[in-house]
Amino acid sequence: MRQGIEKQGAVKNKIPATDLDWVIAMLKVGKSTGALEMTQEMLTAVSKLSNFSESRLNYLQAFHAMSLRAASKETEAREMYRNVMPALIDQVRNDAENQTGSNKQQERTVLILEDNISMLAKQFQSQPQARQLAAEAFSLADLARGSSVQRALNASAARANIKDPQLANLARKEQDTHRRIG
Repeated sequence: MRQGIEKQGAVKNKIPATDLDWVIAMLKVGKSTGALEMTQEMLTAVSKLSNFSESRLNYLQAFHAMSLRAASKETEAREMYRNVMPALIDQVRNDAENQTGSNKQQERTVLILEDNISMLAKQFQSQPQARQLAAEAFSLADLARGSSVQRALNASAARANIKDPQLANLARKEQDTHRRIG
């Protein structure tokens, strides 16, 4: 994929090689090894920085967990998710409450939550006695479904599906008004 990108100068200049969108693309086309290598490289690069973004690190670790899972490394993926999800959930809640999260972050969060819940459900099917897995999956699903995170994600998705900019702006104002009232 990278070689193809290198040949396409315009695309390469628009989307940096360290963008998580490349990881998403690789995962969607079944290139789990490439996604895993890319997330590992990104994590290594971030670990060498003295002023890295905690938010960026959380998303990198979560996408690394997704890549591990896609590469059939379930145990490592579960451990990575277990370590990063509390911080990522706190971050998403804060972003949702302060309305500072972007649509891209919200879409990425949904991908992460869906993958983590799917992994936990699969593990529960093979280990039905492990109630902890079911509890963890339900906890994540409940967080996504009933929290300010879900409301923010729903509002964002509704705005993203409106093609008319004036109508989208009106929808945002209406949603902001409901947030202030509630």
